[in-house]
Amino acid sequence: VETGILDRAATIVIFSHDLIQQAAYESMSPDERKSLHLRIGYFLGSSVDGSLAVESVSKVFGRLGLKDQVVHAGRNMTSTHLSIACDQVNSAGPDSICDENMLIKFATWNLQAAQSFSRQSNFSAALYYYSNGIAFLGQGCWHLNYLLSFELYQGAALSSFALGEAERVEEYAEKIIARVPFKESLTVQHLLLKTLGLADRHEESISRGIDALNRLGFHIPPVPSNESIMIAMASTADMASQYSSDQISSLCRQTKDDSAYAAVKIVDSIFASLYDTSSPLFPLIACEVVKFSLRNSCCLEAAMCFATYGFFRIYLADDYSGGKYWSDLARKIILCNPNKNKSSECRCEILLLNTIDAYFDSPTNVASKLITCYNDSMKIGQVDIAMASLFQAWRCRLFGGHNLSLILQSFGDRLEPIAKETKWVSKYMALDAAILKGLTGKDIDCYSIYDESISCLDDLISEA
Repeated sequence: VETGILDRAATIVIFSHDLIQQAAYESMSPDERKSLHLRIGYFLGSSVDGSLAVESVSKVFGRLGLKDQVVHAGRNMTSTHLSIACDQVNSAGPDSICDENMLIKFATWNLQAAQSFSRQSNFSAALYYYSNGIAFLGQGCWHLNYLLSFELYQGAALSSFALGEAERVEEYAEKIIARVPFKESLTVQHLLLKTLGLADRHEESISRGIDALNRLGFHIPPVPSNESIMIAMASTADMASQYSSDQISSLCRQTKDDSAYAAVKIVDSIFASLYDTSSPLFPLIACEVVKFSLRNSCCLEAAMCFATYGFFRIYLADDYSGGKYWSDLARKIILCNPNKNKSSECRCEILLLNTIDAYFDSPTNVASKLITCYNDSMKIGQVDIAMASLFQAWRCRLFGGHNLSLILQSFGDRLEPIAKETKWVSKYMALDAAILKGLTGKDIDCYSIYDESISCLDDLISEA
């Protein structure tokens, strides 16, 4: 203190300058640094009794000679003693600890810190702590502490999915699926199937989804025949005829069995893959979910399959009144369901507008309603749903006879904010415009909304 190297603040002694701090830290050997991190982390973690602002704590740590990069969660957010403690023991790393009980303790601290950040929707920080918790348990984690390992891996999979890190979702989910009983793995099964679909691995997503559904009591053949589909359609209609629409919608308010809800979530996770590939399994699965929901209860996700069944009533059986009935019923399920979810509502509404409503309403009105779905989806950050609604609204207006130049300008403006996410949509939009140009002879630049590499219709078809 007398020489100016240190300053005293009440009971705390701190370095008087950052460069002195840095020099002191770098003068230590790697083993000494790890030991220091471990001692500080253990002290803080063992004395957790409330929360502190990270900025004030990290200032003190900085003065103790700890580098800026040591604190992962600090600097720009509020944290707790525990997450700061985790930052310290994580810097020491699992290799510096031999005591099995200490490894479990530090893994548990990381789990608690990760869960705290997950509740704040800070999934980047959450994933950091989940992955560090996994590292402390090491290769034999499932034998060392099964429940702790399960929570860490599941949290890591959920955080990775929220961040769009497909490879890490698959890595964590596969390890859970290989280690835990089937029904305990259903949450990550759902994430994995969605991830596979988003990666355009549709056939794999569908195949694994069917396997999961059959293990949950469904009976879906890998390759359905036309006869089996029509039998399923008829048996679904027969079962549904025993209920009024009010009775069916009242099922939304009944307590749901977790495994029943999980089955419908599995279907929800492969729905886009079934739709995008025009899978022959699509009508069969829709029938199975409708019957399954009537036997159990109608969760919000089931509305998609009610809507799909209504479409196939029209498409396969020319039953227009039946299609309209199931369309209205799907909307009623959404309205009556106590668990509101704007994302699921928008997806179901887009499906209804694109399939059933198109038979009963004008293209202009359908397009207008799809634009409303687009706006609602953008407000909640569901870019993929917004793209789908914009794409379908575009088609409705094109084939509804609207001015092509104005449509292209309008949709080009809406595409601009999400241009990086809409490559496939812009291709199909431009393809529609090019085909219509050929049919009508109207002179319109259908390539300018895409990119310079597309110069003619043949290039566009090849790209699409």
